[in-house]
Amino acid sequence: MRNGLTILLIRHGCAGAAAGWLTVGLLLWTDTAGIGLLVAASDLWPIPLIMLLWSFGVTFASLAMGAAVMSIDRRAEPRWGAREWRCGSALASSLRCWRSLSRAGEAGTAIGAMPLDGQRLKERAPKE
Repeated sequence: MRNGLTILLIRHGCAGAAAGWLTVGLLLWTDTAGIGLLVAASDLWPIPLIMLLWSFGVTFASLAMGAAVMSIDRRAEPRWGAREWRCGSALASSLRCWRSLSRAGEAGTAIGAMPLDGQRLKERAPKE
């Protein structure tokens, strides 16, 4: 269970959530758009505070995790080893599928891919 991809996602998710909570703190402290006063004036102030922390934390964590996944170099072999790559989670399996489709796309077409435009087809055509 403890492979490189899982650790990568956990680290980036925690960093993203912390950035979201920091953003909420800055919004409340600077009273942007009067949100600090609205939360402070509420009789049930913990509820809007928890809702703000939750929504910003989840949004920033998913953004950071998505950026981490998209920054994986598709040409490099995974650092966590080929065995976990083949038998890993659903995310690793979808990444493997994406890698094979992108390699097929480099050859000119991929299953379900859009056809290349005319200019790119001419560039890839064999020279006579």
